[in-house]
Amino acid sequence: MERYYVKRPTGKVFGPFDENAIRLMLKGNKLDSDAQVSTDNESWIPISQVDAFADALGSRTRGGVGVQDLPRRAGPPDLPAPKVPDLPAPRGAVDLPAPKGVSDLPRPAGMPDLPTPKAISDLPRSAGSDLP
Repeated sequence: MERYYVKRPTGKVFGPFDENAIRLMLKGNKLDSDAQVSTDNESWIPISQVDAFADALGSRTRGGVGVQDLPRRAGPPDLPAPKVPDLPAPRGAVDLPAPKGVSDLPRPAGMPDLPTPKAISDLPRSAGSDLP
């Protein structure tokens, strides 16, 4: 029985493993069909091209479609350029009105007048407190 080294798409190499171990990794989703294998750790072929692993790869499906049947894209999809409206260029700084002060704001109807908060020096201190 042949022993194979396994190279993941990240480039990391594992092994060597016998055929049964690789079949178990494929069936247990520990190894994907995008891995490569080698018997000499020098020349690599896609695992999907090795007849010994066809049964383990053939049993994998995603949503009823075989993994080998899914299309692969080389890069991001081609999207049309965004449409940018033609806007007039700004003409100098915008003059905004000054914000209103708190006393200028209208008081909501039915809102009672609240007392002014006490100063910290007016609050009672607890006995034995050394806090400033």
